Amino acid sequence: MSSMNALLVTLTNMDGLSDQQKEWRNKDAIEHRDRYKLSESVPTATPTHVVAIDPQHLALNEEEDGLVGIEGPKQKIIRMLMDEEEGSRKLKVISIVGSAGIGKTTLAKQVYLEIKGRFDCSAFVSLSQNPSMNKIFTHILSQVGFKTRRPLHREYDLIDELKQYLRGMRYLIVINNIWSESVWDTICLAFALRKCGSRVIITTCIEDLGSVCRPNFYGHIYKVEPLNDFDSRMLFFRRVFSNEDACPDHLRKVSEEILRMCGGVPLAITSVASILAGQGDMMIEKWERILSSRGYELETDPTIGWMRHVLSFSYSNLCPELRTCLLYLSTFPEYCSIRKDDLIRQWIAEGLVKEKFGCDQYEIAEIYFNNLIKRSIINPVDIDDCGMVMSCRVHDLMIDLIISKAIEENFIAILDDQHTMRGSHEARRFTLHFNRDLENTEQNLVLTRSVHHQTRSISFLGPIQCMLVISEFKYLRLLQIEVYYSNIDSYDLTHMCEFFQLRYFRIRGILCKLPEKIGGLKYLETFDIDDNVKNIPSDVCKLSSMAHLTLPKHAKIPSGIDKLVALRTLKVSTSYDTSIEFYEGFGSLRKLRELELGATNYMSRDKVVSLAASLMKLGSCSLRSLILRNGDLSLEAGDRLNFWSPPPLHLRRLHVFEVVFSYVPDWIAKLDKLTSMVIRIREISKDGFGVLARYKVPCLVFEPLAMPRLQILNIQFDEECLYGRDDGVPCEPAGIEHLTNLMQISAHIHLAHHWMWQTPALPRRKVKHFSERHDEDGHGQVEEEAPVYKKAAEAMLTRATSKHPGIHYVNIQFIQM
Repeated sequence: MSSMNALLVTLTNMDGLSDQQKEWRNKDAIEHRDRYKLSESVPTATPTHVVAIDPQHLALNEEEDGLVGIEGPKQKIIRMLMDEEEGSRKLKVISIVGSAGIGKTTLAKQVYLEIKGRFDCSAFVSLSQNPSMNKIFTHILSQVGFKTRRPLHREYDLIDELKQYLRGMRYLIVINNIWSESVWDTICLAFALRKCGSRVIITTCIEDLGSVCRPNFYGHIYKVEPLNDFDSRMLFFRRVFSNEDACPDHLRKVSEEILRMCGGVPLAITSVASILAGQGDMMIEKWERILSSRGYELETDPTIGWMRHVLSFSYSNLCPELRTCLLYLSTFPEYCSIRKDDLIRQWIAEGLVKEKFGCDQYEIAEIYFNNLIKRSIINPVDIDDCGMVMSCRVHDLMIDLIISKAIEENFIAILDDQHTMRGSHEARRFTLHFNRDLENTEQNLVLTRSVHHQTRSISFLGPIQCMLVISEFKYLRLLQIEVYYSNIDSYDLTHMCEFFQLRYFRIRGILCKLPEKIGGLKYLETFDIDDNVKNIPSDVCKLSSMAHLTLPKHAKIPSGIDKLVALRTLKVSTSYDTSIEFYEGFGSLRKLRELELGATNYMSRDKVVSLAASLMKLGSCSLRSLILRNGDLSLEAGDRLNFWSPPPLHLRRLHVFEVVFSYVPDWIAKLDKLTSMVIRIREISKDGFGVLARYKVPCLVFEPLAMPRLQILNIQFDEECLYGRDDGVPCEPAGIEHLTNLMQISAHIHLAHHWMWQTPALPRRKVKHFSERHDEDGHGQVEEEAPVYKKAAEAMLTRATSKHPGIHYVNIQFIQM
């Protein structure tokens, strides 16, 4: 993308449905668009403009824009969780209860982000109404740091592993959106009940369920109340006008009426405010039209009825292209976290995005995505190290609307756990999502030949035995398979070489057999497979349309990488048998935006030289992210890259773990878009230090005004630092009080034994400590007394932080050398 920071495009008078038909080259594709009837569904409301938004600015400011009236409730819940009352070392459960859209998830997330650093491990999982327990436990295990070499499929195995792993650890787990007592009862089986000060937060719309979650544990119920009038006005006017004073007088009365209808519900307020902010003018007629809803007065809960009206209006107020992209979210599992990159690639593969106004498809898709966030239709979930949105989630009220609209518009057919079909067999997209654990069931849906011929997209999640017979679907454009249970050793996909229209292929969670050659798939743009696939088609590098290539760690990279002239993303791992042609070839990929190379073995000098030469060729391209992992590139590559010319000026992420630079290269200071960097250097000068974020030094002294925005400080010590060096040089950091915005310190101290604990570093307050040692199996064991190292570490860091009133906690971890 050409400088999204500077890009400002207004897309007006969009009639993309008819325009897109020009791009399709066969009658079948035209019928595909007609079948959706999207051109007939344009609302009477004037479509709002779509304006490009700087995605980094959006990610960094979304919380600031939206979080009104949350600080008080957040601090109250934190006090409930962290107080020193009797029984606080027991497992404590806080139930956050409130109606849909009231802000339970946002509140729980903010509490989680503020206190998770005080625990040994943490996890935040969101549930659907009919969740897969296997998926819940798998997600928790992955977030708390559990690693295993053997796959776990059985529910009781997952429960046992999680319980054993959490034993002796102080954990924080958030279970968002619990719908039933039976689900909670099952989740509770995995909680280790030792008195380690662990905490669990749940959110639910069902107040009785919140009460059920309390008796077996020590805890409280917190009921989320609607925003008061002051906070409601602040949230509304901030979204529409940036502040209340900017509201014109002629809109004051209608604004108050709109806020009265919203009833203090944040989702309703932000949704209607986003609509009004996108109108572009201040005509009172448009504001009054939002109030002219029908039917919501008959709802049992008028506020919920009004919210549904607002969400429906939000949908209808979108331009046709945005509305189609929004409908596509119905193909993902409900309440799941949707990765932005996957979503954008699927939009493009499905033909939902086209080039406009000198911007390519990816730039336009990025604009669409950011506008959906800005309108509060989708919400950011994860932000990456560059401040960009990585994933999003759709609110449960909105996803219900999207699914119903998608089925109504014949956009999708959904097969669920009961093997019942929602939607028409004539839909071009089939989604098979089995949220329950159906190890012993099989797919019994019978489809006609016409359905096989007209289906263009299949997205599958579930046990592999519930999968359709893929070989019958010859005209697929998109095939996505994610398996969480398999009763077979391998899944045969050799017939995919016949899917000549395929544009997107992604598979996860099952060992599968691919065809030896796929050269006939000339439209394939995304080829994304995980470590369960070993045999890579030998001619994958002959596919000239390939834009995103992700191969498993131990896969052999086929020859001809330089032929992939359309490639934007390349994620592969090299090995001893990777040909030198690969290292020479990827430098020819002029459209490359993201490059991630892993090396499993030592690289010969000629390969290192070729790799460095290819990287320098990419300096004149628009490379955004460069990651080099593992391997041993030593000083050879670093010495060559010291003189990278022209430098990669569009780079936002530079992580070169194994390249050793002699000094900080001058060209790094020219990368004004760079936001995340990890490099290794042999020697550093005063001039070079200004561009670094982290550096290992014998001692640290922070001068006044140093790093005024720093919030988290990670430092590492050797054992000798605890007692001072023989030469008398002080080891403890000095001047920490000058880091005015600092909130957290993480200290890693390298010893001969592995100890871990969390120390709340609150000066002038007595605190309690506990220590933990890990046995050979990785399970925690609580110790009666902390070792002498602990006392020395506490003393050193207490001295260092005693003059800083703003530090919330210090995390000390001893690591075996």
